[in-house]
Amino acid sequence: MLSLVQDRGRRHYEHAAAAHLLRMPDLARAIVLLNDARFFEESTTLVRVAAELAITAQWVGRNDERAFWLALDSADAAERGDERRKEHFGIDTDREAVDGAKRLPPLPNRAKEAGQDAEAFYAGIYQWGSGPTHGALSILGHLEDEERDQYGRRFAGLAVQSVYRLAVIPLKILGASEDEVPFHVTLDEWRASR
Repeated sequence: MLSLVQDRGRRHYEHAAAAHLLRMPDLARAIVLLNDARFFEESTTLVRVAAELAITAQWVGRNDERAFWLALDSADAAERGDERRKEHFGIDTDREAVDGAKRLPPLPNRAKEAGQDAEAFYAGIYQWGSGPTHGALSILGHLEDEERDQYGRRFAGLAVQSVYRLAVIPLKILGASEDEVPFHVTLDEWRASR
């Protein structure tokens, strides 16, 4: 996949799909490690990352313009970060501004444009995981061990769906097979998924 990302002769949407696939194995492994250690709420943040990447991959699809917007969004984020570092810490950068740098549409808009199943995925996984990610009080600290583990098993199911979707959408975009990305190895190692 890395060679596909580096191949300047490929389409923008192919680069975007390959980049999503490159991110997936380590993201899945991190979710597995946190979940196996029973850090369910902490792993929720990473499940939301997987869900956002999957929704964005579906939104981009085979659209070169949208794929290029990913790069413009990255440039915009870097420029905003540079401005804040200079303002608050006096750190200057020699990075040149990218013409046309702009933010992506908000995730709910991308989900809506990607289709009804992406909207359902957004509501069912991304929004569900919002509480632990945004500093809500933990309920897990007040649960008995059995209830905590039951929550973890439910969470594991959502996490597996997020990771699987993050792998399958870019694979379909690229016309590749599941054998080309070893995400099943990570999921097979996951005690909670058995």
